[in-house]
Amino acid sequence: MISPQEALVYTMVAAAEADHDIADAEINLIGDLANHLPIFKGVDRAVMTEMATRCSDMLARAGGSDQVFGLIRQALSMPLRETAYALACDVIAVDSRLNRAEMRILEKIRAQLEVDPAMARAIEQVAEVRF
Repeated sequence: MISPQEALVYTMVAAAEADHDIADAEINLIGDLANHLPIFKGVDRAVMTEMATRCSDMLARAGGSDQVFGLIRQALSMPLRETAYALACDVIAVDSRLNRAEMRILEKIRAQLEVDPAMARAIEQVAEVRF
């Protein structure tokens, strides 16, 4: 089992890797969120990098996506699942473009984390307005 913080990092990494092209803006946003969100208080930056690397390695393996989302689901309560979805939306929105791979990963995250469709749409709209 992973910690809720690691689950949030995994969600952001999965979103960033959706199009197999992690933009600098996505990496910078993940770092900024980790530095400013209260849930990451006390989590060392090097530890966050290790979490992101573990996730990336899992995603690269056959069946890795299912494994990653299983770990995320186990680690997060429903309110934190909505937070995870919001973070994923932010990571995808930061570069001001949305491609098919990114749309598919958002659909997958929404389904895997069982985010209410109305809540998901509200989260998406907020991310769109911010970025």
